[in-house]
Amino acid sequence: MTTIRKMLTGVQSIKLAEQLPIIIQDTSPEIVRLNRFQLYNQSVDKQGDPLRLYGSLSYALEKNKMNPAPGFGRPDLFLTGSFQRAIYVEVSGQVIKVWSRDSKADSLTKKYGEIFGMTKESKSEYAKKTVLPAIKAHIKAKSGLVFR
Repeated sequence: MTTIRKMLTGVQSIKLAEQLPIIIQDTSPEIVRLNRFQLYNQSVDKQGDPLRLYGSLSYALEKNKMNPAPGFGRPDLFLTGSFQRAIYVEVSGQVIKVWSRDSKADSLTKKYGEIFGMTKESKSEYAKKTVLPAIKAHIKAKSGLVFR
């Protein structure tokens, strides 16, 4: 049986402000997955704005055959996959940086704008389906409190 003292000690040990950056870093593969989905399937930047159309009609036709999901002429920023495979997340305090280690990252951001990061919808999905359960698990592990 848990005493009030044990529960209080557990609650005091939660330190959620310190734990949140760790939770975000630990769940960063989901941020990467959502960012890739936005680019590959929706052809949108982090504000949800469509990426500018391809300049070449012949390239647009070729790319549409490879991936029709974003719509004709809409870039998916995926050819060999190296750019999207190299997307990563770095958390430093309250700053979350999403970027790609691929050599094309700088040129693609110059051409298409703020392509790294989550749209409002992706942030909401990430918060509800990934971060909140991780926070609940942390609280339960530290304090024994259970959410229903």
